[in-house]
Amino acid sequence: MSKAPDESGRGVLQTIREIKAGTLKPKLLSPEDRRACVGHVISEGLSVAETAEFLKFSERTITRDRKKLQEEGAINRDPRLAGLVAGRLIMEADLCIQHIRSATRPKDTPPAVRVEGERVCFVILCDLTQRLQSLGYLPTAAQELNATLYQAVDAIPQFDALEKELHDLSLALERAGEGESGESQRVAEIIGELERAKLAYRTAMMKQRIEGNGHAADEN
Repeated sequence: MSKAPDESGRGVLQTIREIKAGTLKPKLLSPEDRRACVGHVISEGLSVAETAEFLKFSERTITRDRKKLQEEGAINRDPRLAGLVAGRLIMEADLCIQHIRSATRPKDTPPAVRVEGERVCFVILCDLTQRLQSLGYLPTAAQELNATLYQAVDAIPQFDALEKELHDLSLALERAGEGESGESQRVAEIIGELERAKLAYRTAMMKQRIEGNGHAADEN
């Protein structure tokens, strides 16, 4: 009878290789080895029926093994878990934004691509804010949310520079006789999106000023 991996030194991948090669009969596996194999092959996309056929066990046995694996993988309540998840979210969001801005930084990057990159960065920041709120790391009061969104919008580059690039691109397309082309229409759409972003930016700043004045009056 085969020994458990920690006794024989055989890992799950080696066990599966031996089963495929026919040098190891699945029926000789210990329950621990069998469950390890079940967890691996199911993670590779095999169904319960396919796993049962591969390991030469009944579907009922494989289903019990899956249930046992799920029980072993259950997460206990831990006050530190929310902090770990929040830290991972912030790290991943920061990496995504860095990669996007690194890809759109070259001077020859088309304005449309640059604007789209900044839009995605803004969406990432907004999603991150919502996730952190759901974990209790940011307040959900309207005034605090407005301040958070203002900080996120403030990260958008200067609108004037983007507007100028889009205007120059639109003129270049007209001179090339492509004023009615799909690219020209896309530029027009991006200009509209930029106008909406400017409006959102100005609205956020106005709200912050009004709320700031209101807080100051309350304190007085």
